[in-house]
Amino acid sequence: MLHTLRRRARDVAARAHATRASSSAATRARTPRAKRVTGVKPVELPRIERTNLPARADGLTRFNVPHALYDHIWSAREHKLTPMDVLSPAAARVCAEVRRSLGKNVYCVGGAARDASRYGTAAEARDIDLVTDATYGEIRRAFGRRVRFVGRRFRVALVREGDEVVELASFSTSVGDADGAGDDDVDDGNDENVHDFDDTKPRTASGEIDFDAVLRRRRGARTEEEVSTSWKATKNVDGDGDLLRLVACKENAMARDFTVNALYYDPFRNEMLDFTGGVYDAIAGIVRCVDDTPKSLREDPVRMLRAIRLAARHGFTMTKELRAGLRAYAPMLKKASSMRVTQEIRTLMHGGYSETTMKLFWHSTLMKGIFPTQFDFLVKRLPTAKTLTYELDSTFTTSKRDVDGGASLLFNALKAYDDVVKSRGAAERHRERPVAEWLALLAAPIAMTRLLEHDAFRGVSSTLPAPWRGGATPESAPELLEQWEAFTGAVLDVLEDMSSEGHASANPEALDVFVKGDLSAALLILLAHGPMFALSAKRASKDALGWYHADFLSPRIASAALTARIKPYAKTKKAGWFQASFYPEDIDLIRACLAAPKP
Repeated sequence: MLHTLRRRARDVAARAHATRASSSAATRARTPRAKRVTGVKPVELPRIERTNLPARADGLTRFNVPHALYDHIWSAREHKLTPMDVLSPAAARVCAEVRRSLGKNVYCVGGAARDASRYGTAAEARDIDLVTDATYGEIRRAFGRRVRFVGRRFRVALVREGDEVVELASFSTSVGDADGAGDDDVDDGNDENVHDFDDTKPRTASGEIDFDAVLRRRRGARTEEEVSTSWKATKNVDGDGDLLRLVACKENAMARDFTVNALYYDPFRNEMLDFTGGVYDAIAGIVRCVDDTPKSLREDPVRMLRAIRLAARHGFTMTKELRAGLRAYAPMLKKASSMRVTQEIRTLMHGGYSETTMKLFWHSTLMKGIFPTQFDFLVKRLPTAKTLTYELDSTFTTSKRDVDGGASLLFNALKAYDDVVKSRGAAERHRERPVAEWLALLAAPIAMTRLLEHDAFRGVSSTLPAPWRGGATPESAPELLEQWEAFTGAVLDVLEDMSSEGHASANPEALDVFVKGDLSAALLILLAHGPMFALSAKRASKDALGWYHADFLSPRIASAALTARIKPYAKTKKAGWFQASFYPEDIDLIRACLAAPKP
C-alpha cells in the first residue's frame, strides 16, 4: 500500500511539474532604472537545487493542497535578481550561517523584497528583515553572544554582524504581528530567558497561550496519524518537505498586513514567493490589505499608520477599500499600543515626507486623533473632504478657504524641512533629536497665524520676529521686544494645547503622543533667537544652546507671567531631555523653514 501511494505521488508531481514548465508566464516587465553599484564583494550563499516534485493524477497532495501552490514562485529567470541585489553583505552572512549551522530555510521579507520587486536590480538593500523556520532556541545556539532578543509579545532576534544589526524572526512567532515591528519591542535585558520561552505554542494578541489553537493543532495531529498518508509514511517522498516549506510560508504571508509586505525572497533558491499578488501590487504601486480590509484594521489599528507610510514614502496609492477603512476605523487607533503609535508617527514625520504625511492624515481623518490642535487649525482653512480621492498636489490648499495663508505656511515649512532631511546623510540625520524639529514646525505656523491681528505686528510682512542681536537692549528695541513677548505667548498657548493635559478634555479621541520633554525642546528651538538667550556669553559661540543659557532673572527680558510659564518646560526632568541642547545651525535651519517662500 505504501509503495503504491509513493509511486502515485511521484507520478502526479512529475505531471504537474511538466505542465507548469510548459505554461510558464512571460518575463514580467520592469521599469528601467540604472543598475545599483555596491562595490562590495558578494557573499557566497549555498545553492539549493529544486528536485522533481511528486504528483498524483487528481493534482492533490496528502494535505489536499493543489500543486498550483508552486505557481506562486517567481524563478530567477522571471525576476532577474541575485541574492546580493536584495540582501546586504551582513544579512547574507547571517543567512549563510543559519543554513550552515542549522540547515534551516531563511527568507528576506518586508521592504527589501518589496523594493527589489518594484525596482529590480536598481533597488537599494535597506529595511532588511529575515525570517526563518528555526526556533529562537536554535538561533541562540547558532549565534551565541552575538544575538539578543527583544519584544515581549512578539520576539525578534537581533544578530550582531560586524558593524550592523540584522533582524531575524522565527515562523514560530505568533502571526498576529507578522507584518512588521512587534508590539512593545523592548529589550528584556536577559538573553538567557530565551530558553524559557516556549515558542512552539501559538499565542493570542495579548501574548497569552492560545489554548483553542493548541487544541486544534492536537486534533489535526491525531487526524493526520490516522490516515495512511501520515508524515511518518511519506517523509521520504521527494518534494514533500519542499511543499511543507511553501505551506508554512503561505500561512505566514496570509497573516501580514499588506500584499507588498507579504513577499518572501529565498536567497538559496533565488526565488521570490508571492502568495498574495504582492509583486504586481509593488510594480503598480498599490497598497492592498492581505486579509479583508475591515478585519485587518480592527485586528491591528497601527496598520493604518503603516499604510500612510507606504503611500507617503514610496508614492503608493491605497485602494478605495483601504482609504474608506482609514476614515471608518481612525478612532480605533486610540486602543493601540501608545509606544508603537508614537514610534510610527516619529518615523513618518522625520523620514523626509512629513508634508505628504500631514496631507494623508487630513484626508484619512487620522489627524483628528494624532494632531488635534493642527486639525482644529486646518479644518477652517482646507476644503472638506467629500470623496475618497486623496488630493496631494498644489491644489490641496486654495485661497478661497485659506484666506489668511495659515495652511500654506504650515505645509510650506514642512516641505522645506523634508528637503533638508533628504539632503542629510544617514548618520547626520539622527545626530540630534528630530522630534523637537518637526514639533516646532507644527506649532510655530499656528502661533504666527494667531498674531496676524496683533498690534505689535501691524505693518510687518512676517509674524516671525527678527533675531535679537547681542547688542540690542529693551530700551533700544522696544518694538522688537514687544513682538518677541507676543510670539512667546502665542507659542506657549499652542504647546499647551498640544500637550496631553491640553487636549484630553477637549478631544477624548486624541492620542497621548508627546511628552513634556518633546515640547520643551521645541520651545527651546523657537525662542533661541529671542532676547532670553541673546545676553548669554555662549550665544555667539559654536557651542550647543540649552536652557541653562536662558536669562530668567532679568525682568526687562521677559515679563514675570511669561517666565512663570516657561520655567516648567525648562526644568523638565524627563530623562534625556533635562540637558536638551541644539547647535546654532540646527536652530537656524528651523527658522529658515518657517521663512521659506511659497513654491
